[in-house]
Amino acid sequence: MQPSPTTSATTTSATTLVTAAEISRLAGVTRATVSNWRRRHEDFPAPAGGTDTSPAYDLTQVRSWLAARGRLPEGTAADDLRIALGALPEALSPPCLSALLCVLVGSADALSDPAPLSDNDLATLSDLATLSDNDLAAAATEAAQRYRNAFPDTADTPFGAREVPVIRALLRCAREQGPQPTIDVLDRGAESARVPPPPRVSRGLADLMAALVTGPQGSYPVSVLDPMCGSGDLLLAAARRGALSFHGRSDAAATAACATARILVQNQDAMVDLTAGDGLRTGPELDTAYDAALCNPPFGDRDWGHDDLVYDPRWAYGVPPRNESELAWVQHCLAQLRDGAPAVLLMPPGAAERPSGRRVRAELLRRGALRAVIALPPGIHPPRHLGLHLWILRRPVPDTDPPREILLVDATEFSD
Repeated sequence: MQPSPTTSATTTSATTLVTAAEISRLAGVTRATVSNWRRRHEDFPAPAGGTDTSPAYDLTQVRSWLAARGRLPEGTAADDLRIALGALPEALSPPCLSALLCVLVGSADALSDPAPLSDNDLATLSDLATLSDNDLAAAATEAAQRYRNAFPDTADTPFGAREVPVIRALLRCAREQGPQPTIDVLDRGAESARVPPPPRVSRGLADLMAALVTGPQGSYPVSVLDPMCGSGDLLLAAARRGALSFHGRSDAAATAACATARILVQNQDAMVDLTAGDGLRTGPELDTAYDAALCNPPFGDRDWGHDDLVYDPRWAYGVPPRNESELAWVQHCLAQLRDGAPAVLLMPPGAAERPSGRRVRAELLRRGALRAVIALPPGIHPPRHLGLHLWILRRPVPDTDPPREILLVDATEFSD
């Protein structure tokens, strides 16, 4: 973000510029059609920015021109946010993205997904949207500073006039479509500039996994770890059930920031510590004992750090073979739990039968760490052709006898 020159409070709204490619997407036509409009229609909006070879146009003027000719499809608030982000790509850089997420979290109180915004929340968002450019930039800057402790990458530079169109589009999307879909738009926009994260976990599967770590008396764990949290779907499911403290790592800073926002929108009082990085290679926090762990580890990763981690203290059940990265994640989770705490991991079926992992599996069973395996029907999570497994584990309690049985559930015949 760059600070903008001081202007009066009566300044008109900052201009959102769009390219010919964005006009074609807005109107649902080809680039060639937009070029034809520019040549044939003298009243087509004149360029308001850009370069001679790549001109940019005032979005408001373009919309008016398209609407007068019946060429403007009915757009959604999410569409407008995507256009605003496309006109200012730097808004998706980690510092500015984190600041925008702070604004979103601070714009309404304790929003619950999928419940709609309350009347009071709608009034708050509407009031923000009616502010002048200067006042809105100042209010957004204040919100970013208020919540920056949860977003370590938040920019220090205040919002300026250039970011105002994005902020207005952000608030409108949150008001009309809800905060969680708004975060999804930001997350997908940030993904386009990097390697996509692991596939999202569906709400149904995430809720099932979160339910499986509920205590025997119905109490829910306070602190939950997801060492490969991606977009935060499993932690968000835990938040919906009442967890209060969330910890984990994601593949990129932008993904971690969006995951943080998803949880804080669900519960603004939550303690969230999500950062970017590789949990296996950087090592666990062995001095911290969490109440539960949920994880959807990457499958078939042969470059997980086997050679560098052979003598790692996490391998209490045996060194994971090079082609058994999933068994490394299992032990990574168990190493960070308090005694007796549960863990649920989504696993490929091969992890239960590969000869190379037999010794680690046997030790997990012998010591009572692996308590149940649930075979799921194919198609509920990528890869869709496989029926994945849920492993339910519990960190053994010292000086207690391990259970003599393991629960095996075949749910492959069930379907939605």
